[in-house]
Amino acid sequence: MSIGERFQSLRKSIGMKQVEFAKSIGISQGTLSDIEKGKYKPSIETIISTSEEFGVTTDWLLKGDVVKFEANEKFPITAKELVDRILYAINKEKNTILAEKKMPPNVLNRMISLIIMGLYNSKSTRDELILINIFRKLKNEEKNELLLLANNILGIMELKNDEIL
Repeated sequence: MSIGERFQSLRKSIGMKQVEFAKSIGISQGTLSDIEKGKYKPSIETIISTSEEFGVTTDWLLKGDVVKFEANEKFPITAKELVDRILYAINKEKNTILAEKKMPPNVLNRMISLIIMGLYNSKSTRDELILINIFRKLKNEEKNELLLLANNILGIMELKNDEIL
């Protein structure tokens, strides 16, 4: 995947149109379109602002470093297929969450972006701090719902409602 394809993948994974995404990182829609098509490489400033705005690492944007596996590890599913399935499941739930919580789509998109891109990073210390800060600002019932959503989508936690907080 090229750097332009990573920009496009990030933008689409959070459900943003080019105009909105470009504005949030301080470039024009035309420039973003050219980056996504591979006509131009993004500037250092654009890479940094994208990293800061959406919680992805500059390494991921520049090199596409995803997950580091041991050379001898074998998995029955590719990382891309797993990510695609996770994104599909999240997108199915987005409208339900937006309706139930009456939250702006950009807030949910930002939360999803931070969580998903955190999964891409082998060194996610910065991303973890961002997520912790966001999580701390949520109301307890929102924290519970976010944890339950992660449990339902990823199956990574075995918690009952009363064990979460």
